[in-house]
Amino acid sequence: MMVNLTYTVVIPFYKNKIFLEKILELLFVQTKIPDEIIVIDDESKEDIRNIIQKFKVNYFRQPKNSGVASARNKGLQLSSSDITIFLDSDAIPEPMLIQAIDNIYNEFGEDFIGVGGRSIECRILTKSDKWRAIHLSQDFGYSMKLKVPYLYGVCCSYKTKILLEIGGFDTSFNQNVGEDYELGIRLNKMGYKLFYSPNIVVNHQHMDSLESLTRSQYLWSYWGYKANDKGRISTILPWLGHIYRAICFSFEDLIIHHDFELFMVGIKVFTNKFVGLFHALRNKKND
Repeated sequence: MMVNLTYTVVIPFYKNKIFLEKILELLFVQTKIPDEIIVIDDESKEDIRNIIQKFKVNYFRQPKNSGVASARNKGLQLSSSDITIFLDSDAIPEPMLIQAIDNIYNEFGEDFIGVGGRSIECRILTKSDKWRAIHLSQDFGYSMKLKVPYLYGVCCSYKTKILLEIGGFDTSFNQNVGEDYELGIRLNKMGYKLFYSPNIVVNHQHMDSLESLTRSQYLWSYWGYKANDKGRISTILPWLGHIYRAICFSFEDLIIHHDFELFMVGIKVFTNKFVGLFHALRNKKND
């Protein structure tokens, strides 16, 4: 039975002003228009008021820069809808994004607290961008999954009331990485299910230099370890996973892509990943 659910889209904003206007334009021409759009300005240095004034959206500026988890939670608190959709400020939605999410909640909604989709990496300008697009895709494949460990924060949705009740995103994950992973661990341990659909699509406009890519992967390893430790998941698994992926990705870069520069990007990325794990382990012992 079809249920007339309401939808709020929350966009945490800190940078990427050049994409924000396009995102808002496309949200207003969706095949299913969201009931509410909220932009949370995380004390950005970019002035977006002229963009906001062009659209019928709610705008809130954080009193201080607190990270994406805090910004999402503020949007969650302001949401007046049954479902809150979180969309990154560099994730341009496909025209049927809201409709695709609505279809899942109407067909399977009783069983799931959250529904997420996939992002397509669109800006491949450097070797670091290429490496990220090949090896760090934010998806769980091209078929629907009735249960996934977490939803990628770039585009995810949750039942508003339940997410509020369990406290939303953990704001101690304040480096803009790992907060979506930690939430997934927590929800799964509480018995909630997360649904993945490849029909829910955003076009990711993120760009990386070698420095930004290695930094982000250092942070992901560090905060991923923290999330596993907090969720009482084996902290040995990240080490084994990194070793396995380092071997597989290196083989792919050299043997399949015949690209030594890509291989060297991977070496630097995994070096930083292991440093991140080591620092997380060291800090745990010092606590």
